[in-house]
Amino acid sequence: MPKKRILMVLDHFFPVDLRVENEATSLISAGFKVEILSIAPYKDSKSIHFKEILVHQVSVSKFASKKNARVGGDGSMVRYGYRK
Repeated sequence: MPKKRILMVLDHFFPVDLRVENEATSLISAGFKVEILSIAPYKDSKSIHFKEILVHQVSVSKFASKKNARVGGDGSMVRYGYRK
């Protein structure tokens, strides 16, 4: 039987949030496959492996204009909007 999959969606950069890391590793221990979708702290999107977690880091600038989007120093999205 294939593992059940869980996608955790964050509004900030990962891996800096220990709570999310702890929840993801607990889910992996329980038999789930976990992936995380987070904001990238740079211009390019990429996927990385962190421990047993596949992390998809997506650049905010791909979805929002620079005028309307800003990422805080801790990697969290401060304000965001979409181009019309």
